[in-house]
Amino acid sequence: SQRCPKCGTIDKENRLNREHAFFCKNCAYKSNDDRVAAINIQQLGTEWISGTERPCYTKVEIN
Repeated sequence: SQRCPKCGTIDKENRLNREHAFFCKNCAYKSNDDRVAAINIQQLGTEWISGTERPCYTKVEIN
């Protein structure tokens, strides 16, 4: 996952593939990359169950 579950920033560089780690460049949140992916999937599932027809995350460019 490239999306930070804490602040929502999506950035390819948030993920450290070789270390299976996630480090958000925006808010400094750190965790295991698989855990972050699971959190993001759970959040989308919660939105869907709450009635959002097609929940998704959209990347927003930060300058």
